[in-house]
Amino acid sequence: MCNKICSWFKVTESFSYVFLLQISMVMKFPWDYRRAHPAEFPFLCKICGPDERRFKREEDQQQHDKMTKRHDPNFVSGQGPRKRRRRKAKDKSIIDSTVLSNVNYRNEYKPVARSLGDTCILRNNVSPNDVSPMYRHIYGPAQVQTHTMPSKSGSINSIWNEHDLGMFIRDHVETDDAYRSVCKSVISNVGDILKNNITGKYRPDEVLKTGSTAKGTAIKGKSDVDLVFLLSRTAYEDIDNFYNDLPTILGDINDALTMFPQFKNVRVQQRAVSFKIDCREPGTGHAHVIDVDLLPAVNFGVHDIRIIHSKMRRTSEAKRNLFTPSLTKWQRDFIKKDRTEQLKKLIRFVKYWKNENVQRSPSSFALELLIIYLWNQEDDPRQFQHAAPYIIDPVNPYSNEAAKCRWDEISREANQFLQKPLMRSATSKFI
Repeated sequence: MCNKICSWFKVTESFSYVFLLQISMVMKFPWDYRRAHPAEFPFLCKICGPDERRFKREEDQQQHDKMTKRHDPNFVSGQGPRKRRRRKAKDKSIIDSTVLSNVNYRNEYKPVARSLGDTCILRNNVSPNDVSPMYRHIYGPAQVQTHTMPSKSGSINSIWNEHDLGMFIRDHVETDDAYRSVCKSVISNVGDILKNNITGKYRPDEVLKTGSTAKGTAIKGKSDVDLVFLLSRTAYEDIDNFYNDLPTILGDINDALTMFPQFKNVRVQQRAVSFKIDCREPGTGHAHVIDVDLLPAVNFGVHDIRIIHSKMRRTSEAKRNLFTPSLTKWQRDFIKKDRTEQLKKLIRFVKYWKNENVQRSPSSFALELLIIYLWNQEDDPRQFQHAAPYIIDPVNPYSNEAAKCRWDEISREANQFLQKPLMRSATSKFI
């Protein structure tokens, strides 16, 4: 994924407002991944037997068969197995007797154990309290000390190459099926509660899911969900009446949610009701926090979006933003339409980076629009003007998603990321 990461961060050197890194790295899939995704790698080498080596294309399988001599039943090894010799280290070090600055050495080391993943394990006479918790279930009471080169921690600093990047995204960024299943159940439950506990003209016709979870760009650990509360079309045909009743509608939603203890930090905002839900994976019990914004909206049905834009043009600025939740279906479809899984991985990775390094801005939606724009650029390298950017909402031409962003902060953090080992071999068409 490394040759399409660079534009997002490289852009910031010449255009200090846009930092997006396009990842165009070619992914290399290990055999374990291929075995776990047979639909993606349908061609199976039957000669390898239990190894079950899989390939995406038939030509790759045929090339594999030609290059693997041991597929020949008459193959005889030219020499017997060699006895492995153990070399006694002269110094207390891991590699070539060179003392590493980032390893805390102790006296009387026992032989170095085999590496676990990408982490070298050193057996040592240390107390059990010094053992890293992530290895206790493997080594039991044995004493373990780790040298990360890189480690499997959740820090982006542990990424050194393309393989590390792929493993990092899989382990720390992408959600899994269990998480998505639980989130879907929780969100469905919220919709049922609202429909059953709000009566009269404020009762929703439909509760729509949008946000990162609905668009397939959610990241592990914490995600945002926008639930759009579409009101009855007979009760509200235009924005004017809805605008006048909005405080009452928000109050009714707040009262309905506070009756249920699973909804935490329920608060009425200017145009929405926000709350949090703890989501636990079955089996592991791992907790994820879902931030939910519940936005009431007028149900325009299947109107042509151009007709809605015409209404927005004739509406005051104070009421214009109330149209956006009503357009959530168009907005959601724009993000999901014809977007490759590789692009979604880039969006998730940059959102993870933003959450770790730039807490306040920009919004996840602004990042998604910026990444999609850069991903689709196929022209020659270009110079950006040093002017404030305008990131237009594809369904609301009056909404500038970049208006509240701290692009100077993003530029600084992006430039720092470009200095990391992962980016040394990356290239960018943005100068």
